[in-house]
Amino acid sequence: MNILVIGNTSSIHDLKWITYLSKNSEHQFFFTQENQNLPPSKDQIDQYQKAGVKLVPNLPSFSLIKFWITIIGWFKINRLIKQNKIDLIHVIFPTPHIYWSTFSSKTKIVTTRGSDVLIVIRGLIENPSLKNKTLLWLMEFNLKKTNHITCTSELQENYLIQHFPFLKGKTSIVRTGINIDFINSIKSPDQKTNEIKIFSPRFFLPIYNIKNIILAINKLPNELQSKIHLQLVKGTKVDAEYEKTILALLDKVKFKYSIADYYNQEELIRTYKKSDLIIMIPKSDGTPNSALETMICKKPLIISDLNYQSPLFEKTSLAANPLNVDDVKK
Repeated sequence: MNILVIGNTSSIHDLKWITYLSKNSEHQFFFTQENQNLPPSKDQIDQYQKAGVKLVPNLPSFSLIKFWITIIGWFKINRLIKQNKIDLIHVIFPTPHIYWSTFSSKTKIVTTRGSDVLIVIRGLIENPSLKNKTLLWLMEFNLKKTNHITCTSELQENYLIQHFPFLKGKTSIVRTGINIDFINSIKSPDQKTNEIKIFSPRFFLPIYNIKNIILAINKLPNELQSKIHLQLVKGTKVDAEYEKTILALLDKVKFKYSIADYYNQEELIRTYKKSDLIIMIPKSDGTPNSALETMICKKPLIISDLNYQSPLFEKTSLAANPLNVDDVKK
């Protein structure tokens, strides 16, 4: 079977999903993305090649306003389907990727991951502008033609069924996976310091609530703050205004901090292992890779009190209200 994947070729998550599926099946995978996404790195391209995944030409960025570009994109994906004899379309992170399958009659699977449902689709529903109503109508049209949907948490699944009742019986939970053998192969660095190293692995985006982590640490006793070293990672996708807010807050803190631009997977695991505490308190989430990786590294973990706690995180981590700084501080 030939499968066309529509996602983000530079995404760590998409890379992991598709290379795993390709290595563990007899199917041939073809992967396309929109022009607005970053191209995959050389290392990522090598991983796709080793897994037998074929990267095919990009699609334009979906647009209602520049509708002629979208029409060109629909013709382009139709050519991709014909040229590669595609049997099935696999959409990862449905907005906007699902829109490209509008005029295809091929079998379709959709994979959701958290913020696509709980932030983007919710935004379309709760902010009924003309644009959002149009996008929501297109979303519903495509979901009705979808054969199956996988979600990484019960929260996503329940939200979809609540707002699109016709999906009942067409969804299942497929939790985010991690490479345990790879994590265990990374040696833990020697740690001889009096610092308390706190690591926040999520990027500089409002949904990840980095601001409240900083405010919470800043409320700790001065004696404790003097020992803390907060490690942050800016990430590949940065909200410029939010970054300014974060940097302005950090200029006023008493504790030590450092900011990395980005970590590859090995650097990320090493950072987990040399940290004393990992904290991630997003406003919304699926089943976060970073939390699972932290647990494999056997490090203390603070997460948001979202529905994904059960069954993976119940009694294995501390939960805090991501919107309550005092609760995070505790």
